[in-house]
Amino acid sequence: MITYFKKPIFLAAVTVMLFAFAGCAGMSSKGLPKGKWCDVNGETTLEFDGSKMYVKWWDGQKDRDKYKVALKRSGPGSGYIVNADKNEHGFGIMSDIEIRDDGTLSAYEEVLDAEGHTYRFVPEKQAEEARAVKDLSDDMPKSIDSKDIVYFSLSLKDYWVEGLESGSYSWTVEKKDDGSYESEFVGMGSSYVIIMDSREADKAFVDGIQKLIEEEDLVSHNGMFYSHDESDTEYSLYVKYESGEKLRLRVGSKALGKWCVDNDKFMEYAMSIIKDEDAEYSNDADDTGNTDDRDHEDDHEEEGSADDPEIAGDMAEYLLGILVKKAGVDYGDVQFCKFDDYDKDGNWEGFALIGKLSEDEEDIFAGTGEMWFASENECKKIKDEFNFALRDGEFFRIFKCRNRKFIAFDEAYATSLVTYVYQVENSEPEMSDISGLGNVYKDSDSGDYIVIQDSYDNSKMYETGDEDDALWTGHTWKPYYFYYNEDKGDFAEYDCIRINRNKLTDVCGFDLCGKIEHEGYDVNDIFVRDNGIININYSKKEIDGNSVLITYKNAGYDLNKKKFIDAFGDGENTWQASDYGGIYKPSIIKDNDRQ
Repeated sequence: MITYFKKPIFLAAVTVMLFAFAGCAGMSSKGLPKGKWCDVNGETTLEFDGSKMYVKWWDGQKDRDKYKVALKRSGPGSGYIVNADKNEHGFGIMSDIEIRDDGTLSAYEEVLDAEGHTYRFVPEKQAEEARAVKDLSDDMPKSIDSKDIVYFSLSLKDYWVEGLESGSYSWTVEKKDDGSYESEFVGMGSSYVIIMDSREADKAFVDGIQKLIEEEDLVSHNGMFYSHDESDTEYSLYVKYESGEKLRLRVGSKALGKWCVDNDKFMEYAMSIIKDEDAEYSNDADDTGNTDDRDHEDDHEEEGSADDPEIAGDMAEYLLGILVKKAGVDYGDVQFCKFDDYDKDGNWEGFALIGKLSEDEEDIFAGTGEMWFASENECKKIKDEFNFALRDGEFFRIFKCRNRKFIAFDEAYATSLVTYVYQVENSEPEMSDISGLGNVYKDSDSGDYIVIQDSYDNSKMYETGDEDDALWTGHTWKPYYFYYNEDKGDFAEYDCIRINRNKLTDVCGFDLCGKIEHEGYDVNDIFVRDNGIININYSKKEIDGNSVLITYKNAGYDLNKKKFIDAFGDGENTWQASDYGGIYKPSIIKDNDRQ
């Protein structure tokens, strides 16, 4: 029922601005801000003097960085302060500065492999007020008679909970039409799933939530909303009762000190429903990578087989010795290894990572190494040196798929993972068809194998007549769906067909295309996949003189659940919240776009 995917914090997504600097065409110094501006989220200050901009990055900095700037219009009523000094994007570690509709200036810190700082500049005289916490609380009842919860939601953006890494967590419990309850616990990193658990809950469990609410006396704070202009952190709790009564609490950013909910207590209770066998937060025992795991309870091995602990230890030691000698390394250079009879032919094989771990805890990668394969017949390197990632301290994962075992490991890039998946055939390592396509994991709910593929396809910019030289920007991460095909002996991607808007209305029961077009978008391709997932690509074109900007988005609908996909675990069932950004393809493994 549960999938846990942990990896180092270096996978935070890099924010990419939509308007990269491209020469000085269409830019001017008119309309630029004047005077001193302060970052309400930090210490950086800007000072404008005509077309010159001076930057102090921190309070007390002796010198100032000087830039020549210009104003570039990107559409009606909006613009960017760009670096006119050189034909380059941004100012040092700060992206081009957007002039917002509310008169403020905003930019992002372009720090690869980390969550960059969000700059929000206001005139110096407004800084104190902008940095203040605002009480926007509603006057809601401070007593609630009902104790019967029909919907509960706790959302913690940028939060750390014991046993799991920092991220955004969402826990919802909802009463269904048949009177049953469903608990959904989701944790998201900047571009990946930390934990995803969905299961039925009984009335006693839901009553326990109400008991926590009463113990914390949360109703006495009903309606609280303390806001701050920073939006990188936010906590909220919402409860709806059978009687229609509601409990709503919310705080943002620097107002977190006013939060009255014991987050740890609620999060601990949220995870308590996870069964004991799921305590390590992995999808199945056989996904942990342990050599002596079993596929099913009835898959017992005969006495004296290769899975016997004594034989397993002897064979592992023997193959490890072969590998170390062949590679010309010491035993201590083997950081991770996994030995097993992968193809069930009575002969043992092993995979090993030879390299070294990073000694710096702040290092964005877990370490570097080479991948080796060893059997009784041969020993060879199968992957040259690469940066690798760990998931909950483990390097190897095992996918048990009926009659086969696959071994998986991850290569780490600045903002994504690529999973390599191998099987063994006749004591030879063979790469799976799913290998190298993206970040691979098994979905606990559907049982599908998911590949998160990253692309730079969020927006396209070009000058009229030069579409072939378009600049693509915006990093996106989109899931594609696979299953284990026993006849093939490997993973296969679900087929899909392209449908029109009328067919989409028929299968969904409502005019989704009409809703999207009502918001000013054009609907493009619509794909229905054999696992019941519908992907709708849509886009918006903006023209400013000779400059054209096209923004690409998508909506996802699950026909099995009759609801929109919750792309980033925000608990919303809307087509807008199902957008992963960019353009969905019919397939990432083959051309299966059949009509």
